Amino acid sequence: MISTDLQRVQIQNIVENQLPSFVQEDFPLLGEFLKEYYTSQEYPGASADVIQNIDEYLKLEALTNNANETELGSAVGYNDTTITVTFDLNQSIFGTYQFPDRDGLIQIDDEIILYKEKTNTTFTGSLTGTLTGNRTLIMPSGAERSIIVKDSTTRGSGSTLFSLSVQTASGTSVPIPIGATVAVVSDGTNMIQGLLSKGFGTVDSASVTTYIAVAGDQLLTNTTTAGITITLPSSAATGDEIVIVDARGTFASNGLIINRNGHNINSSAANLTLSTNGQAVTLVYVDATRGWAFKTNTA
Repeated sequence: MISTDLQRVQIQNIVENQLPSFVQEDFPLLGEFLKEYYTSQEYPGASADVIQNIDEYLKLEALTNNANETELGSAVGYNDTTITVTFDLNQSIFGTYQFPDRDGLIQIDDEIILYKEKTNTTFTGSLTGTLTGNRTLIMPSGAERSIIVKDSTTRGSGSTLFSLSVQTASGTSVPIPIGATVAVVSDGTNMIQGLLSKGFGTVDSASVTTYIAVAGDQLLTNTTTAGITITLPSSAATGDEIVIVDARGTFASNGLIINRNGHNINSSAANLTLSTNGQAVTLVYVDATRGWAFKTNTA
């Protein structure tokens, strides 16, 4: 007998390979965009998932057998990227059993959380891997939710450091600083950045000599081989901060240029050069007149 119990194929898993080769060559990021779009539409209960699996949704047992709750194994903190749940057969608590394997939604109190993967006892949400281009994590639109995103990616393997951002399928995006943990809030259309726990990123002139910073970046720069240019964000809001540190004490030999990108720096319409060994500065955006100003400067 031929079984009809086949594994369903999701569009997100095949769409990149369905594009003609000339399209992949001319538009190398299109496949990744389509993959992320379908990921946002194919999570359990989303519109595309319902359409593709309508026969399963019509089965009463499919609706009644799915787990609708489990029990936390430990408290969840702001910086946590793993949620641990209990597995105890004696108490009929089965951990993550029957929760979606990936890209699922869970609710803890009033917070809705998107997890990327799961084990038998954990839901995980870190963003990992090596970026090969600028990437955007697209969340489902149409519902209010809070999501914690931890950046554990390597931002590139060559001469370019790539950007990472989060947005809904139809709204504005929130850039993620390198290595940061960010709470982002969706109003159903747009993403808004909430609490930010900063991380650190390394810019080494042996491979990378230019980088476009985002608000919240803390950059350990190494100019041993050559100078580095850090470009400030094209748009800024009052209170935005960027930290730049001379990690190897070589600014006097190979300086670091801060490209103002259309904004004033310390009220001056000119780029800024850091040239003191061991120098570390924190720039904070004040307004259109003052622009970016020193909050701290060790020189």
